[in-house]
Amino acid sequence: MLENGLPVTVIAVAMYEDAEGRRFIDVDAEHDLQVNLEIAAGAVNAA
Repeated sequence: MLENGLPVTVIAVAMYEDAEGRRFIDVDAEHDLQVNLEIAAGAVNAA
């Protein structure tokens, strides 16, 4: 992507699941993220 001039931001993301089956996403970034919750929920449900 960099070769084609597209902006790229790298962030660290980890997903955890507790004993009750709830899933949590930990995003480590130097800035506040703007997240579309419907898209995020779909990504978690697909995992």
